[in-house]
Amino acid sequence: EISENRALFNIDVRRGQKTGFFLDQRENRSTLQSFSRDREVLNCFCYTGGFSIFAARGKAKQVTSVDVSQPAIDLVARNLESNRYSPDDHPCIVSNVFDFLKECKADKRTFDAIVVDPPAFVKTQRAIPQATRAYISLNRKAIELLRPNGILVTASCSTQIDYESFFTIVKHAAASAG
Repeated sequence: EISENRALFNIDVRRGQKTGFFLDQRENRSTLQSFSRDREVLNCFCYTGGFSIFAARGKAKQVTSVDVSQPAIDLVARNLESNRYSPDDHPCIVSNVFDFLKECKADKRTFDAIVVDPPAFVKTQRAIPQATRAYISLNRKAIELLRPNGILVTASCSTQIDYESFFTIVKHAAASAG
């Protein structure tokens, strides 16, 4: 168990991704907390639920956490409980994020804030075009589910895509979403 800004997290340093927790997102999680009051938040690729916990701490109406990994979702539920939040009030869903976003669109389900922090889509220069398309698609799908004045929190841990390129990708996704 670790603590970040007085929030508790159970992590798996042996079988978890990389270190078991992404400390580089600490400031972003804290910032999301300040924007979460009375909002419905969707956390895509939630992993251990870092963004989910901080959104709940910010008094979000509801936080929905989605990840394709059952062990990750189990950790999110455990971390919610460790921080005195109920997974019944903040659903934890095992699903492919792309499929989940598509289902939300079909059901006309929208959110006030959406976090998109996927694993690396690109590891080599050759994979950049395919990864760029995936990032555009993912961010467009998320933007389409945002309510008016909604907030998109998006990230890329792909070292092959620099800040300016990622910013261009997100602008393209926003334009595609209208």
